[in-house]
Amino acid sequence: MDSARSEPLDISILYVEDELITRATIHRMLKARYKTILLAGDGKEGLELFRQHQPDIVITDTRMPIMDGLKMSWAIRETHPNLPIIFTTANEDPEFFEETRRIGITRNIIKPIMLKELFSALESAVECIRARPHRQCCK
Repeated sequence: MDSARSEPLDISILYVEDELITRATIHRMLKARYKTILLAGDGKEGLELFRQHQPDIVITDTRMPIMDGLKMSWAIRETHPNLPIIFTTANEDPEFFEETRRIGITRNIIKPIMLKELFSALESAVECIRARPHRQCCK
């Protein structure tokens, strides 16, 4: 992405993270590059925001109170099978990664989040969105 860009990209992102400091830090970084950032503290709130606003991309933590990222992603996949969903997780269990494969998660980013890796995943998702009609993206 061009770091000299003055206008944020016209892309909406739902960021779901229960840890307040992480959510605030990543939000600040996302807001500098993307036009609309929706924030949620758990999967239930994230799913409600998703249904209301239909964002272009979802970034979610996996382990959260009330509803985890896996359950939220399964619910999103019921109506949006090709939407880019990026997981941020500390879970490195092979069974967990098998579950994310079944859901069709776009990318798993292991915590602590490396911004370069996150923005690389986002750039790939944006390229895919732009290449498809009606902002439908490949998984």
